[in-house]
Amino acid sequence: MENNPELRSFLQKALQGGKKVYLYGGLTPGKYEELLNQPLEFKVENEAEGEVRSLFIDDVQQNEGQLNGGLKETTEQDIVGYTLEDKNNKLLMLNYQNMDEKGNEIPTDASHHTY
Repeated sequence: MENNPELRSFLQKALQGGKKVYLYGGLTPGKYEELLNQPLEFKVENEAEGEVRSLFIDDVQQNEGQLNGGLKETTEQDIVGYTLEDKNNKLLMLNYQNMDEKGNEIPTDASHHTY
């Protein structure tokens, strides 16, 4: 995708048009922002104080990843999904591991992908 300006443009237009755009395959939130030319903004609610704040991934980075156990702009994710729509689940970041029935990690390779 990095070397495909048409695909990047298509995905940027989809994002601007209100779609949620998911990118898969070991990328950081910062790389997602770079590829789609869009800062990742999300809301954090402090129920005790009744406060809702809008934050950007870079804000969390500056506060040393104090939210969600180390969320950082440079933390590699398996899936990043984002929409500009102001709704729940605006931002999805997911890491996963393949495990066998005994809980041992199975390395991810091309044989685990569907096309």
